[in-house]
Amino acid sequence: MTAKIDGTDEKALIATPQTENIFPLDGEKVGTAENSFEMKLMESVEWSPDGKTLTYISSEGTPNLWQISLDGKSKKRLTNFDSGRIFKYAWTKDGRQIYISRGTVNNEMILIKDESK
Repeated sequence: MTAKIDGTDEKALIATPQTENIFPLDGEKVGTAENSFEMKLMESVEWSPDGKTLTYISSEGTPNLWQISLDGKSKKRLTNFDSGRIFKYAWTKDGRQIYISRGTVNNEMILIKDESK
């Protein structure tokens, strides 16, 4: 389980293996979950710098960055990659840019056989 606090210290995003849950914060108290998101197709969920949306990597098809409203009703695609993977991303503090580390992963197996034996 992991927890991430939004930029305003008013909400916490708490992740379990199956869901991401948003909880209101009141000083040192955590309230009742306001919303939950199924983690089936979401990876690397982070708060936007203004704390009004969540950003995540969609693992459906080619990985791309998406933004979703806190009520889960509005989604916006932020990137349009048609290949490769997104390894990490980070918002600038002002929320105007996103830095993305991306590329491909190659998995190869090689058999080397000593023919002299």
